[in-house]
Amino acid sequence: MYQLLAEWYHQDPAAWEPDEEVAARAEEAEEQYTRHAIEECSVALRAAPQLFSAPTAAGPAATWDLGEFDRAIADWSEVIRLTDGEDRVDAFYVRGTVHLEGRLLRCGRRRFRRGDSSLS
Repeated sequence: MYQLLAEWYHQDPAAWEPDEEVAARAEEAEEQYTRHAIEECSVALRAAPQLFSAPTAAGPAATWDLGEFDRAIADWSEVIRLTDGEDRVDAFYVRGTVHLEGRLLRCGRRRFRRGDSSLS
């Protein structure tokens, strides 16, 4: 398959060099889009909280994707407040996962700054 694609496009995909400026602009556009989606979800939540459920919690999920763990935890706490039943259980699970991932990231950053590369 690799050879077929290389012949079709007349280039070796492994030799292709990405344009750093284009990649940076694409990352910035993705972050702007994500932040816009978060705000849209916040507006919708305030307008019609009765229609909200944990599986449709795009805003809190997006804050997690951006690495804004404290905001994501607060958002998921709000999801917990607004839901019940299985949706509430799902929201508790995700909030715990966000909390754990945030703690692991902070711990990893501290270890990196200290120069500690051990896995224990």
